[in-house]
Amino acid sequence: MYDKMFNKQHLTEQIMEYTAIQQCYRHYLASHRSSTEVENALQIVQNLHTLSETLHNQKLQLQDFNKNTSNEKTLITQSHQDNIRAIMLFNKDRRFSITE
Repeated sequence: MYDKMFNKQHLTEQIMEYTAIQQCYRHYLASHRSSTEVENALQIVQNLHTLSETLHNQKLQLQDFNKNTSNEKTLITQSHQDNIRAIMLFNKDRRFSITE
């Protein structure tokens, strides 16, 4: 779970980063290219779903920080966090394309 040192600023930075990635995914899915690259598009849809869930949970957690209430209800499960980290590392690695 989260460290006590996990603070509002770090959470805000993650939300901004995930929102930018989400916008890129949506841009790709709206493009003509996604209709011709079915495997890539399906992978992007799955990643977008995971990212959207995580982003929603983080926004709820940020609201809890702002209200100074308990944030136990909105903690992201470790598996979702691991999935997001794997997606982020994969996206940063230029050696691979999504279909590999």
